Amino acid sequence: MSDHASSTSSSAHVLRVAIIGGGLGGACLLRGLLRYPHIVADLYDARPQFRDEGSALDLSEAHQEVLRALDPALDACLDRAGAVYSSVALCVGTATTSHRGIDVSGLPIPGRRTVGRQALLDETLADVPPYLLHPNTPIATVSGAAEGDGGSGGGAAYLEFVDGTRRRYDVVVGADGTESLARSVVMSGQGCSTGANGGDDEDLAHKPVPAGSWVLPLVVPLARAQQAMGPGYLDPQNPCRAGWIGDGIFMQHDFINHGRDVQISLSAMLPPPPAADSRQGSYPGGAAAAGPTWAKLFTHEEFEATFAQNRSPACQGMVKLVQSVYTIQITGIVQMQHVPTRSYAKGRVCVLGGAAHAASPCHSAAAGLSLEQAMVLSTLLGHSASSGIGIRGFTQSGHDVEAALPQYALQAYDAVCRPRAEQVVRAASDITNTLMGRGGGERAKDLDPVSIAERLRQRWPAVHNLHVTGLQNAAVDIMEQFIAEDSKW
Repeated sequence: MSDHASSTSSSAHVLRVAIIGGGLGGACLLRGLLRYPHIVADLYDARPQFRDEGSALDLSEAHQEVLRALDPALDACLDRAGAVYSSVALCVGTATTSHRGIDVSGLPIPGRRTVGRQALLDETLADVPPYLLHPNTPIATVSGAAEGDGGSGGGAAYLEFVDGTRRRYDVVVGADGTESLARSVVMSGQGCSTGANGGDDEDLAHKPVPAGSWVLPLVVPLARAQQAMGPGYLDPQNPCRAGWIGDGIFMQHDFINHGRDVQISLSAMLPPPPAADSRQGSYPGGAAAAGPTWAKLFTHEEFEATFAQNRSPACQGMVKLVQSVYTIQITGIVQMQHVPTRSYAKGRVCVLGGAAHAASPCHSAAAGLSLEQAMVLSTLLGHSASSGIGIRGFTQSGHDVEAALPQYALQAYDAVCRPRAEQVVRAASDITNTLMGRGGGERAKDLDPVSIAERLRQRWPAVHNLHVTGLQNAAVDIMEQFIAEDSKW
């Protein structure tokens, strides 16, 4: 087996970072790291092309600021990717109720700009030097040590590729989704944070479980959507992200690609598992059901019946659009999530986005978290790379402080991002239940517009209100505190 260093400078102060996963979280982290001259990062993905599939992003003003904090040029990427400014409208509509509007005034609605994931990913990577991008590069294993690699005192992490080659990095970031290779390293020896059942908890820490709902996004040209839904609902001169709340269902459409395309998104609750599993603790969602869990399959008749309660032309038009694309069997994507764990980092390896947690796709809660985490991590690694030059001293365990700086950065990343993620995941789960008419706890209030608006006002700020500079400063302060507590000079 050959053992290669990454294609970086040999300078002792260069920080070498490997990012596994070519979705938006990994790509935005790469853009953030490229702003620091002492960091060289490689982006890996096993697929032939970098892909990010799923619902379009609804970016709040705060998360647009996160993109600018990662790299000011990402604002121009949003423009080139066809991001659309739009208003937001919500209403309740079921077989037994007339369509009743919901007052969304005063809500931190994340509908300032809507953009397709793949379009934004393509623009984000367009200006990255090609030698840093490694698609079609499957990785066999990830390994990492906290300390004591070759006497450096700082540790190292390694990627072993399927062709037998091996590369050494100072930091490895797993941004490769719910089945992340890096997650197995970080979660080794730790179970879920809410249980104490030995091996069962360890399994729950490693494996995602269904979050309780499924979603089916579909993008069609504007003219085709207007033909199916009626032009009255789709005015490109007045773009609106409109959603319909039903009894266990939610239907929505958005404008993307400069208003030339329409994304529809249909979602519904999954039936409850046969029996509750106490191992899941208080985290939303349930234990893994028997059999395949990633898809919900429908015949055309079953799919139509699922959304039959809402008879508006727009909603029935969305159903017909899905039926016209899925000619044999309709596939909804079951939303998966990880239970809380004790850490997002171990040694020189950390996880980001879906590799660390999963959140409801509702109004881009999961994507927003990934962007926040990329910003915090790039800030901390940039701080460790620039402030570490010339540091002299040793940790309590006798290792060189300068060499251990990346490890302090990952500790601070976990301390800041994990509590934030757990808060957002819970809030996003409540928002999803609310938008599917199941959030009030009393059936009389589940579909009441006033009650829905009140619950959204309580939960939406937890997802989308964010002090970006404050978050960055807090992360750096925590890193400095870790260094001070563990150092002797």
